[in-house]
Amino acid sequence: MLLLLWCMLVSVFLGSLLLGHYPLAPDTVVAILASHVLHIPRTWPEKAETVVLAVRLPRAAAAVLVGAALSVAGTTYQSLFRNPLVSPAVLGVAAGAGFGAALAMTMHLSGLAIQAAAFGGGLLAVGLSVCVAHRLGKGSPIVLILAGMAVSALFQALIAVLKYIADPIDVLPVITFWLMGGFPGHPRHGGRLFAPR
Repeated sequence: MLLLLWCMLVSVFLGSLLLGHYPLAPDTVVAILASHVLHIPRTWPEKAETVVLAVRLPRAAAAVLVGAALSVAGTTYQSLFRNPLVSPAVLGVAAGAGFGAALAMTMHLSGLAIQAAAFGGGLLAVGLSVCVAHRLGKGSPIVLILAGMAVSALFQALIAVLKYIADPIDVLPVITFWLMGGFPGHPRHGGRLFAPR
């Protein structure tokens, strides 16, 4: 099963290098990748190499790394709560991270600052959930879950407020697309990999 999962991962990773607005043949992509290891005569346009190496390959690698991190986080959550159906919404991490990112976007900060604000927002949400649970439930997992749901609702409401006051032409679409998830770059944020479209 593990070997099958590795094969699927590699297949999807390589397949993602073929998909996009700029169509590329599989042999072209393989040749571009192999040209950095082997001495292969260049028979493809420079634009194709740019698309593969500067656009698709970093995004595909980032998607793999983020997927691995999410699997570790999911396993940690499931072990902590002893529940296979637990999600990041339990402690308000997703809502806190979304609020931090939306706040940074409203303040027109850079792509790196948006990532840092999202991370800080997630930590803040977890901290609030744990503090409330400690004060009210003295370590009870049920109270921790209820506190996490309350904190999640609070940050969701704060995100709604930020979306309401955000510039509907410039900032609101950026917040919306960021909350939907993805790996495209955006010129306003320096084309960084994790900046919203």
